[in-house]
Amino acid sequence: MGLSEPRRKQRLVGAAAHRNAAWTNDMSLPGQRMMSMMGWAPGEGLGTTNKGLSTNLTVSMKLDNKGIGAHRHEREAREQGRSDAWVGAGGDLGSLFDRLNQANEQATPSPPPEPRPSSSRLAHRAKFRRAKQLHGQSAANLNEIFGISASAQASTESQPGKDKQDDKEKEDKAKRKEEKAKRKEDKAQRKEDKAKRKEDKAKRKKDKARSKDPSSKKRKRDEEDESPPLVIRTNEQYVFQYLSNKLLRKKAEVARRKREQGIWWSGAA
Repeated sequence: MGLSEPRRKQRLVGAAAHRNAAWTNDMSLPGQRMMSMMGWAPGEGLGTTNKGLSTNLTVSMKLDNKGIGAHRHEREAREQGRSDAWVGAGGDLGSLFDRLNQANEQATPSPPPEPRPSSSRLAHRAKFRRAKQLHGQSAANLNEIFGISASAQASTESQPGKDKQDDKEKEDKAKRKEEKAKRKEDKAQRKEDKAKRKEDKAKRKKDKARSKDPSSKKRKRDEEDESPPLVIRTNEQYVFQYLSNKLLRKKAEVARRKREQGIWWSGAA
């Protein structure tokens, strides 16, 4: 065989032809013993019905130019008794010929299907379907579905009553607005009085600190004489505000009398 000779496939004989078959003759192998214990015997197929392969897997040599699966189609065609084995047993061309042959055959009328008994499987869904259909509902039912109360519907129907109710709501709103404004004024007045009391307290504290200095006694007395009189408004005041202001006036009067009598500093000492 020279190098210039064309390549040809050759079938090997001898040991290569019996490749992968040595294990079938050796009964001492673990696989043979395990399969024998499970009920298998040489020559039987595998599976529960013993219809599996009874021969070992071998290498199949392809020595022609036919496509993959052509041998299987030819074998199936021969088993079915077809002479045109080249068409195949399940290819597209074979199925086309089968349909053409069936078209020439006379079609036998098939019996009509038996009527199916009426099933009540969805009978319980009837009430749910009726609940979703609103064209047959009454006005009261529609109001219940949409959440409209009877009083609201009656108010919409009676327009004069609605106007009276609107006027009453406007009056109540104006009244509440006036009360709110009055509360704001009272709050502002209380803040002003509180600030004034705080200022007076700071002034008294300052005067008390100055009273400890003998040199400032005369200056303080002159400042108190020149200070403007205390003016307290009694209009629009609460009871505790009026009493506290009255107490302040009383204390101022007592202090003035003591100062006139000359016993102002004796009490402080």
